[in-house]
Amino acid sequence: ELRSRFIEVEGKPMKYISEFREIELERFDFSGIEGSYEFDEWVREKSETPIKLSDSDLYYFAGIKFSEKETGFYFLVHHIICDGWSVGLVINQIIDTYNKLKDEEEIPTDKMPSYSTYQEIENKYLDSEKFAIDGMYWKKMFEIMPEPQDIKPHSLSTGLSSERITL
Repeated sequence: ELRSRFIEVEGKPMKYISEFREIELERFDFSGIEGSYEFDEWVREKSETPIKLSDSDLYYFAGIKFSEKETGFYFLVHHIICDGWSVGLVINQIIDTYNKLKDEEEIPTDKMPSYSTYQEIENKYLDSEKFAIDGMYWKKMFEIMPEPQDIKPHSLSTGLSSERITL
């Protein structure tokens, strides 16, 4: 839930969902000669700036102009409210909304399910007979464990990177 916020109550962190409000989308123009370098530096600066956890937005969006024909958006979110799967959902929703605007289609105003809704569904499954049946299936599948396989190490990149996707 992108509108999740945290406050301190009697010395303990408490989560709440803030009311809906429109936000002004900042826009940046990196279409100049040094645009690519300036964009990379801007991304580095934004990515290295800590997000304030106490009663503030835990996300940031900005519109980016790379050239007269190439634009994009920048999305930064704190991992406390959005995991990798959720990031994919948000990006797909942005792309879908953009395409609807571009094609002059109506944008649905239905609320998307919140993470809390997914948690409720998962908890119901964990308490269900289906979960017990699924558990028995997997226990049976792994009664005899397969031989361990060699795992090759993967080198991790420590640098920041970004990807441009043309819509």
